[in-house]
Amino acid sequence: MDKPTFINVFLVWLPDLAIYLTLMLLVAGEKKFLDVRKKTNLFKFVLSICVLLIVMIIERPFVPNFVFNMLILTIVYLLMLVFVYKIELYRAMFSIAIVLLISITMENMYTLFLITYVFEGLDDFLLSQWPKFFAILPLRLLQIALIVFLFKYYIVFVSTKLNRKINIILTSILMSITLTDCIIVVIFHEYFNLMTVFHRIMCFVVMIIITLFNFMVLKLVFEITKWTIESGSKQYHDLESDAKWLFFKIDGLLQSNNTDEAKLLISRLKDKLD
Repeated sequence: MDKPTFINVFLVWLPDLAIYLTLMLLVAGEKKFLDVRKKTNLFKFVLSICVLLIVMIIERPFVPNFVFNMLILTIVYLLMLVFVYKIELYRAMFSIAIVLLISITMENMYTLFLITYVFEGLDDFLLSQWPKFFAILPLRLLQIALIVFLFKYYIVFVSTKLNRKINIILTSILMSITLTDCIIVVIFHEYFNLMTVFHRIMCFVVMIIITLFNFMVLKLVFEITKWTIESGSKQYHDLESDAKWLFFKIDGLLQSNNTDEAKLLISRLKDKLD
């Protein structure tokens, strides 16, 4: 497992934590918290990163299992989003689920390629310091490009506020897929040295299929959130049109001193609302 060396802590873990926290805030629809010109936003971001980094430094030497590492960090991310940024629990869980699936989809193929063909095994990959740092730079650039994309287009995942049930269902599906992916990666790491070339090729084929499936799931999530906000927007405009007609009708009745019919209309509206 990674040791808390200077290179790992400040050149590998710290950028990872900052990138993932930024992505989670963007997906949660909280772009305003990334305006670090405000001292409160800067303080919250630095505090969250420091807590996450301290947790990583403490737990990495004692928790060698990749899945447990991910679960521990997921809990800490959730605590930061809920208690530091005051984001609703279900929205925080949804944003974490999205970012974890995106990250593991981006990292799986590339990291497995490095382990197999560049570092000749997981141990060599983890023990390397500067080589590992330079090897993951392309992945880091891809993560930064994703942040720039989300900043530019600001994908409206805020639409999940409109339907909590959809949010919970999507979060459960995304977390299940991410956990399954992690277990497959752990199996690959554990049995890497025992694998023949054929087994490694088959593992890559499986990972390609899983990666494509993950992209399809992410695409589906984008479409569902798009449909949710468009549906909510249509309902709002329909309600606004009905309200305008109703107020116009009541105003006309009052102008003509037909107060009884106006009262009857208001009474009917009240009954429907109740």
